[in-house]
Amino acid sequence: MVQQMPFSEQAIIKFEHGLISRGYGDKTRQSYRHLVGKFLGFVNDRFPDWKPFTDNGSDKLVVETYNRYMREEEQKKPASTNAALSAVARFFSIQGHSRHFKLQQAPVCARPDRLSDEQLQQLLDLLPDCSVKHQCIVTLFLTAGLRPQELRGLEISDLEIEKNRIQIRQPESQRFIPLTDASCQILRTWLLEREKIAVQTTAVFVNSNGLAISSAGLDFIVKTVGQRARIFLSARILRNTYIKWLLNSGQDLLSVVELAGLKNVASIWHHVSD
Repeated sequence: MVQQMPFSEQAIIKFEHGLISRGYGDKTRQSYRHLVGKFLGFVNDRFPDWKPFTDNGSDKLVVETYNRYMREEEQKKPASTNAALSAVARFFSIQGHSRHFKLQQAPVCARPDRLSDEQLQQLLDLLPDCSVKHQCIVTLFLTAGLRPQELRGLEISDLEIEKNRIQIRQPESQRFIPLTDASCQILRTWLLEREKIAVQTTAVFVNSNGLAISSAGLDFIVKTVGQRARIFLSARILRNTYIKWLLNSGQDLLSVVELAGLKNVASIWHHVSD
């Protein structure tokens, strides 16, 4: 086990402040501190004379050695190693020295369902022709990666449209999900439509009777939109598409875990495999 040793107090403080300024939640910051702490302990043990954040190639050498150490000596699985490397890359970035470290190949699993670029474009082309409620539901599934139960449980008090985000409440935690301007606009439009219904609940999405929409109701809406777009569509497919988009947009693995509400980094590979 790597002995944790002090590295650079100034760098660690800067790292902590950088995580806070980027809006990372408590659990994500705790994970980052743990993973970076192990890396810095390894560095102090194996490379006591290392001068970090230089352009002489030593940074890469140290991280590659740490990568081998995790794989060969600690025998960590690819998902755990990738999480550690992702945290180290974020540490370098916050210090003002952006580094991209090669991740291990993800474990092979069955190809998950998600929209291809062509299917996504078909869906986006269709949405303006759908009802406001249908547009809003599909848009939140697609751009916020919500689970059906999370969307059903969304209440008016969870909306922070002025901050371009929504809050997802869970039994022991909560997370904030950023929304695009377009998502906020369609959400505002739906709230105006909602006011015309004799609403009997604080739920954001209601049926024609003013009650919180059911799971079957959500499923019917998503499948109906899919049929109109001539693609098979489900909440799971939309969520997987969102997670893949997060990865393609350059989000680090721990941020993906937090935004998607996953248990750990390994869970990512249940949604994407390439």
